[in-house]
Amino acid sequence: MHLPAEIVSKILQELINVPEKECHPFDIDDFSWRRVLWDDVICTDHFPHHRIEIDQSVLGLRLISREWNQWVTALFQKHFTWMVDFGSADSLGKALICLPEPNEGRVHITGILPTREVVKRLAIRPGKEDNEISVNGQSQKWNIKDLLLELFRRLGHVESFSLHFPKGNSYDPDVANSYVEAVAHCFHQTNSSGRITSLQLKVPSTYHAAQAFKAVLPDRPLQLQNLLVEILDSSGKSGSRDYLMESYKDDDDVDGTSEETEIDEEALDYNASFNRSHLQRRYPNRRHQKELWDCISPCINLETLSIQGTHYLDLDQLAWPKSSAWAGLRVLSLGRLYSGVTKIEKLIRLFGRPARLEKLIIDDVKMPLNGGVWGAVLYLLQEECSKLEFFFVYNLGYFVDCGMGCGLSSPEDGTVIDSDDDRDLEPLKELVHTFADRYGSSDTWPYWMRQIGEDMDILEDYQEM
Repeated sequence: MHLPAEIVSKILQELINVPEKECHPFDIDDFSWRRVLWDDVICTDHFPHHRIEIDQSVLGLRLISREWNQWVTALFQKHFTWMVDFGSADSLGKALICLPEPNEGRVHITGILPTREVVKRLAIRPGKEDNEISVNGQSQKWNIKDLLLELFRRLGHVESFSLHFPKGNSYDPDVANSYVEAVAHCFHQTNSSGRITSLQLKVPSTYHAAQAFKAVLPDRPLQLQNLLVEILDSSGKSGSRDYLMESYKDDDDVDGTSEETEIDEEALDYNASFNRSHLQRRYPNRRHQKELWDCISPCINLETLSIQGTHYLDLDQLAWPKSSAWAGLRVLSLGRLYSGVTKIEKLIRLFGRPARLEKLIIDDVKMPLNGGVWGAVLYLLQEECSKLEFFFVYNLGYFVDCGMGCGLSSPEDGTVIDSDDDRDLEPLKELVHTFADRYGSSDTWPYWMRQIGEDMDILEDYQEM
């Protein structure tokens, strides 16, 4: 059955559900908008409000002819992300039923999906406890390594992989380790890392981020184009936003340095309401961050880089290649870090001029003592980032001398930048006005620009008369 490509495309579009892009309002008392912004701009592969649902009837179309089979397969390859959720008793079982079984290099078309090559994007969501899981109608106590390995053997060439732990501070270290070890085992046994170009790690600690990275890409960092790392465990004083918002006294623990002392009794002597989790006691984020930075350094072909910490991580520990070999980032997102001006400028430029940067998020990032001023970074965006189409800066600030240790200059009060220095404020105003002029009337501004406009008191100036 031959039809023009335009007709086939219209038929298939009727059988997929493309969710409309929502406009999420900001709430200054709720940090959930940060995650919405993050997901919208940085990673759109593995999130339910971005995933496109495909009507099951589309599978029947592949039986019409070889041509239709090719169209349907291409549709799945473009839009389909397989989310395996270990928090659900039947998620992995369904995956195993749908995917065909390989047999001596040949594929028996026994699964629901037309071919193993359909699944280009795979997301693993660990659970917090063991479940009975049903495979082929029979419930059994599952073994993580065995069942995941069976899934990997049925997959074709995965190009995008996500290890997405649920958010929280209550993970048992041994449970977290078992999932990372299972992923490592699967990649090692099946050589599935050969085509991975996008990697997303939303994991409890910097230790698990480094271990998972080395498991997925043990010797192929050059092929990676998109990398997102988000650390989830925020327990302990320096990881807690609530603590930082209410305590800016002479405290040597605000930046997390005292937590990383080698003396455990000293490191764990906290107020009970800001105690550290069992996982953080074994794998403190600050103590294991060097392992993560060492994984990122060789990835010189990255186009997207997103790093989100909880305890402030030291971006200055990210080493650079000896030659100017980086291709240049198009998307950069930094959160809950501290860094001097030089390192951020290099990330924006990546040794090239003009910068290729198109999208930028810098949220809750602090300058260390003698690290420079934010104005220098903001001027760079204005003068050298001609391709910049999206920027969002929020809660920029400084570490300052504070008694015996290091503190923050003021509470996180929802400002764009915690500074009254004209060296910071003037370039920020210029940059905001540049984008405001580009968008015209504030009635047409996207929600991220509206928030900055409100903070800079210029929103009313651009309201349509």
